[in-house]
Amino acid sequence: ESQVLEKEYHAMFDQVNVTPSCESELVVQRKFLRGLDMELLHKYRRTKAATKSVEGTTSLVQLTISPEEFNSLYHPKTWPNKIMEAKEWQAQILEQQKTAMIEVLEKDVAKFERYLDGLSEEAEACKLLDDVEQLKPIVSRCDTLLGALDAAKDKAIDLNNRLEAFGWDPNPFITLNATEVTFQPFGQVWGEFAEFRNSRNEWLNESFLQLDGAKVRDQVERTWANSYKASKKFLKEYPEMSKVALTLREETTEFKTLVPIIEALGNKAMKDRHWQVLAEETGCDIIADEFLTLQAMLDEKLQDHWDKVDEVSVGATKQYGLEMKLKGLMEEWSEMDIMIKPYKESGTFIIGGTDDIYVMLDD
Repeated sequence: ESQVLEKEYHAMFDQVNVTPSCESELVVQRKFLRGLDMELLHKYRRTKAATKSVEGTTSLVQLTISPEEFNSLYHPKTWPNKIMEAKEWQAQILEQQKTAMIEVLEKDVAKFERYLDGLSEEAEACKLLDDVEQLKPIVSRCDTLLGALDAAKDKAIDLNNRLEAFGWDPNPFITLNATEVTFQPFGQVWGEFAEFRNSRNEWLNESFLQLDGAKVRDQVERTWANSYKASKKFLKEYPEMSKVALTLREETTEFKTLVPIIEALGNKAMKDRHWQVLAEETGCDIIADEFLTLQAMLDEKLQDHWDKVDEVSVGATKQYGLEMKLKGLMEEWSEMDIMIKPYKESGTFIIGGTDDIYVMLDD
């Protein structure tokens, strides 16, 4: 028991002398010191009981103990005073640390609020940008601001955790929320503008056979609708930004005319034979290989032959449906076992077990 107590006292002494590195650790250490008296009293009673038990045993059987054993037995009794002295000293240090940490925290909060004011000013400046010819640098500037606002939210959480460690109310950092909410629509317009132009370039110049017509349609429709809503939203307070949204609306409106062609020719039912028919009947020089692009087809004026494009695509879809149905029938029949058996002694054969066959034929 004495050896166990010795280790526990030593661990307690080490804990008393821990130096906190942040507000949360400071709070934990102060709480530990406040509960130290009761814990120390409990251990002291255990120490007293352990030594009394050994004293009674040695007296009863007239045993002698060595100096080493005596030190091991009675040394735990020296810990309480030593720990209390360390506690008093450490309490003074923690009070000084608390004062210093509060000063640092107040400075950090003030510095952060000034930083948020700067982000707010940058947001107001970005709201006035309207030159679509400078799309790339403007989007980069907006993305940088939005990234800074996201990082600021994490910083705000950290500061409020530090404030909470001292029992203080959280700081709402109103400027942060207000800046993010009011700037988000502007960042969205510029982001969608950049996304659309990048996508349009890919749709026009990358391999046409890799395009997903449904995804192209969805993105164009979404951007087309959002740009219209944004132009109305900004019209009164930010007319220049409203013009930016209208420019995006015009570009998506123009591209929308190409979406039916993309969907029709991006149809997975289109095979080489359909492309050949299309080329022959329209007179356009198109070959369905990895080098075929939408821009190349537009250069061949394929858009002027929409009726033929639609006709070939619809025909390909119908053929594809028949092919899939035939494939399904072949797979079903390939698993059908047909039993052939002799018919009496006529030397001829008949098919047996025809029930399943008739069911499939009825289907």
